[in-house]
Amino acid sequence: MVLLHRLFDITQVQIRFANVVIEAWVVPGGARLQFALQASAGNDLEVSAIGPRAWFVNLADPHVVIDWDANAAMHEAPLADIAAAHASGGGLSDRPSNCHLVARDGGSEYHRIRSFERRVEAETLACGSGCVASYLALSLEGEHVFQTTSGDRIRLAKTRSHWSLEGPALMVFDTDVRIVALGGAA
Repeated sequence: MVLLHRLFDITQVQIRFANVVIEAWVVPGGARLQFALQASAGNDLEVSAIGPRAWFVNLADPHVVIDWDANAAMHEAPLADIAAAHASGGGLSDRPSNCHLVARDGGSEYHRIRSFERRVEAETLACGSGCVASYLALSLEGEHVFQTTSGDRIRLAKTRSHWSLEGPALMVFDTDVRIVALGGAA
């Protein structure tokens, strides 16, 4: 979105795939996404407890959310070790999953979140779908803010008809892509 705005002065786009429509806007300091998230015929949306403070959340992309003790030092938690079993499907969930530690600080204006993404096989600075999965797992309502490992804050709100996700958007790499026709003669 930021790249489209920089290159073409586009400030709003609509992305469609499968049964999901995502609308995106450029906002000061980042971007806002708005989308509907609901169970489909294929049961793409699932939230189930898998431990006393852990949930499996399937948003068509599987996540394990662990409610970390707010009094414990979450930044010192061995996230890679905790997530390793979940990333391979051998932990609390039998499906390979992203893993998120979330601390619900009493009286704080935000939830702290650390995310380990499968296929990246490392902790990432932020994960928007991890914030959505955590929101669902923790049975939150209304608007909530998640502070990511990068220190950035992602604002997430749910209404009866849609979700809104807002936070910083940064260009993290630049590349050239060469598209080659498939099935044609060389």
